[in-house]
Formats: sequence, C-alpha cells, structure tokens
Amino acid sequence: MQITANPTSFTPNNSLLEITKNVDEPKLPDTSTANPPSAIVTFTGPSKPSDTYEPPRLVNVVQIRSAQAKGVASVAVNQSLISELSSLSTSRSPFSTSSFFNQIGALSRETNQYRNDARSQQMASTKATDKLKLDFEAYEGKPKSTVTLRIRTKDGDNIDVKIQHSSGLLGDSLEFSFNVEGKLSKDEQDALEKLARKLGDIADDFFRTGTTQLHGLKEFDQAQLKDFKIEFSKAKTIDTYTTASYEYSVDEAKQTQTLRAKDGDGYSFDITADLQSLLGEANSSFHQALESYLEVIRKTLNEHQPLQQEHFNSASLRFVIDGLTSLLAPKTAADKTPADSPAEKAIAAFDTGLPDFTAVISAPLLMLYKPEHQLIIPESMTLRLEQRTETALNDKGGLLIKQVNSFERQSREIEGVVGTDNGDLTRGNFTYKTIHEKQEMSRILDVMESGMKSMIEDFNSSMDTKIETYANFYLVDVKTDPKQERKLTQLVNDIQNHNQLQQELNTLKALSETKQNLFH
Repeated sequence: MQITANPTSFTPNNSLLEITKNVDEPKLPDTSTANPPSAIVTFTGPSKPSDTYEPPRLVNVVQIRSAQAKGVASVAVNQSLISELSSLSTSRSPFSTSSFFNQIGALSRETNQYRNDARSQQMASTKATDKLKLDFEAYEGKPKSTVTLRIRTKDGDNIDVKIQHSSGLLGDSLEFSFNVEGKLSKDEQDALEKLARKLGDIADDFFRTGTTQLHGLKEFDQAQLKDFKIEFSKAKTIDTYTTASYEYSVDEAKQTQTLRAKDGDGYSFDITADLQSLLGEANSSFHQALESYLEVIRKTLNEHQPLQQEHFNSASLRFVIDGLTSLLAPKTAADKTPADSPAEKAIAAFDTGLPDFTAVISAPLLMLYKPEHQLIIPESMTLRLEQRTETALNDKGGLLIKQVNSFERQSREIEGVVGTDNGDLTRGNFTYKTIHEKQEMSRILDVMESGMKSMIEDFNSSMDTKIETYANFYLVDVKTDPKQERKLTQLVNDIQNHNQLQQELNTLKALSETKQNLFH
C-alpha cells in the first residue's frame, strides 16, 4: 500500500512508518509481488498543526482489486488502473483509454484473459491506514464512460476489450477486461497491437471533444483481420448517454469493404465499397472525383439545419466526410505500370479512379409532436451517394464501359415563416419544407485497341420541393415546385487535321475534362 500526501507524504512499509517533508512525485506500487491491494491516498489542507480543533482531513483512497501480476504488460495495466482512476477521482483530466489500448498487443503475448478493477473512496485521514481494504463487492455505481471493442481475425479468433468508469455514492471504480477466444499468431498479435493503438487515440478524442474521426484505415491489417466494432459512451445526464461507434468489415468473397458509424449527435453513415476500382488502381483523377461527392455532402448538411437541433452540425459534417474519405481512399500508393496502349490511356482518362460504392448518410430523426392539434411533423435528412461501373463487348470486338455517378437526397425540416429568421414553435407559426432531389451522370465510353471511338454523357436531374405553411399549428397553405432537367452530350473523336500524337492528346484531355464536375 502506498500513501502520498501534499505537502507531507508518508509511506507505510509493513509496520515501519517513515515520514519525510520533501518527497518526489508519488510512485506506483510494484504489483509484480504478492502484496496487499495497493492504494494511493491524497491529502488536502494545511499540514501545520492548529491551536484549535480541526476535523480530520478528507483523503482519496485508491486501491486495486488484485495486485497479482505475472507479466510486464499485466503490471502496466494494473498501474494504469490506479493512476487513471486517481486522476479521474480528483477531476484532473478527462477519461483516457490510450494507456490501456497501448498495452493490448503486449497483453495478448502474455495471456488470453485479463480482468481487474480499481476503486476509489473519500474518507477521513484518520481511517486511511496501511491495513485498510476497500469493499470491492459493494455497488460500483452508474457507468460514466465506457468503451467496448471486438476484433475478429480471419482465422475466426475473437478479441474483446472493455473499459468502464463508474461513479457511485461510495466513490468511483475503473474496470478493464481483455479476453481472447482462440489462439493468436504472432502476425495477428502485431496486427491487433497496431489497430488497438489507433482506436485508443480515437476513443480519447471522443471523451475529450465529443467528436470522432478515423483519418483513414491503413492501420487495419486486412491480411490478418476480418472486422472490428468499437463503441464509446459517456454520461450526458444522470440517466442519458452520448454514444458513438464504428464498425468495419471486409468480405473477401464479394471483394467489398463496409464501414458503418454513428457520431455523438446521431448522424450516421453506412458505406459499402469495392476493394479497388473495377478499371484499375486509383489514378490522378481520384481526388477530383471524390471532391464532387464531398461537395454534395457539404451542401446537403449545410442546408439541413433543423429548427429543433441543439447546435450546428459542423462536427458531424467533418465526421461524415472523414468516413467516406477513409473508406474510398487507397490504403497504399498505387504501384501500377503506366498505361501504354491507346485503349489503356483512354480508359485511364475516362475512369474516376474511385471504387464502385454505395453510401447512405442520415441525420437524426427529430419529431414535433402536438397531440392536442393532431400534429406530428418529422425533421430528417437522408443522402444516398453511388458509383457503379458496367462493361461489355461492342459489336467490333472493342469495349463498352458505362460509369454512373449519382446522388439522391430527401430532406424534411421546419423553417421560419416569411419575414422571420426562425419559426415560432411556441405559437405554431412556421413552414415545413420537404425536398426530394436526384442527380445522375452516366458516361459511356466506346473504346477500341486504337483508342477512343466515342463517348456519350447523359445527365439527368430532378428536384421536387413542397412548402407547407402552418399558423397556430394548423396547415394554412401548400406550395409545390417540381423541376426536371436532362442533357445529352456526345464526344466524338473527329479531330482530322492533326497528326496522330496531337489527336491522341486532345482526345485524352477531352475525356479527363468530363470528370471535372460530376454533378451540377
């Protein structure tokens, strides 16, 4: 047991009590030996004796359930439980998980199972003795912060991790558990270590700022791992929680990858993408084509600002953009021989460089419910993004390639009445706008061995808008505004007055320019 005090610290050692006035920072107990449960006790208040009676000072006692540990990683986790709970109990720092996640790889090399917890309790200094043992069987309180993680390997092994900070009337508790079903190889342990460190940083961001971002998935070792799911939760009020999650998986049979996620404000996305572009590796057009989709996301979420929403969704916008970019961006730089033949050059110029994908992005559903007026009005938003590529042989032995890029959004939200900035929900005076918008760009390339024969662009868009006006919660007016547009363009290789090299360069330039703005 270790007791630290400020400004005077004393450390009992068996029956000997040593008192020093100038001490270094408190040291964590050596839990590799079979000593009684370790503790940190923090004193507050003056150390100089007073001439008048003062009640005993309150101290914070932190103990670990079991100090037994057989490995270096297990000892490190024991120490993290004590130090982290000590910081949380004195409100010196937000909940942090990195010290635990950073040990998961090393822990997997020592054992298949670890579980331990620490308790803290405030009490009078007169009761804090070296023989004091906290009651670990007492009610631990309600969870305040929780992280759960499951990782599955390609061989079918399961790794489960849980970290939970709880608070009750008697004090706080901090629990860490680690369990492996199966037997991990060295390569799997290394893959687990790399991914766990990355996820620990993401968890820390959530508990520090309330937001999460993946910043790519390069730490996921597809050769060893199949999927992972991580969930974060922190108390918002006594009985409500803010939660966020990521779920990522690879389906080798279908050659697809899927990323599902939800942020603390209720925005979510579900993205499934091919593992690579059907027409080749990511090319120089990749960022240009991706930006077309990101611009649609920015426009949609910036326009969708529900009247009942607590705050602007700028953090959720970054969360969604990060998710799409993390899944569609190539994990490694493309190592591909440059296109050589005229046909290969034409296809490379035509292809967006993106893998085929489908993404569904959703805002949280908010309800305006007025039973006395028999009125139920939802505020919501759904955005669907897609790319699909089809190929077929033409009648002359060449190749027909069709690449379709599209988005569809449906938005329903309450807005202000004419002449005001905000709707008046108290008196029921507002407008309710419903939008259904679709855009689709189809590009069809006819290519022979000698190069491009022709290309057709077929652009279709529609937007149906309905605005309902309410006064005193009663519908008083409805206006609709349907719009449609179609534009068909044929790009033909008809440059006759140039030599073959100049003709090829102009053709490739024209093909590349068709990808500059996939949407209008």
